[in-house]
Amino acid sequence: MRAVVLEGFSERDQAFTACFRLAKENGELPQTADPVVLAQLASATIHSIAVRARARVPRKELEAIVKGAVDVMVGG
Repeated sequence: MRAVVLEGFSERDQAFTACFRLAKENGELPQTADPVVLAQLASATIHSIAVRARARVPRKELEAIVKGAVDVMVGG
């Protein structure tokens, strides 16, 4: 079970990393941006939102987390 979960994390992180690398190559992110770290942050945000949603945190609060995370990751 643990291996399956870790594999899912890895696949998601790799997909996000590819997106952030492309954004960096296209000049949409600063050259100092680390696509791997941004990918991990994006994955962690998704997991946090999922846990909070299961705990019935109001949608408005979840949307605020998304907006804040995007602002941090790609600049507001």
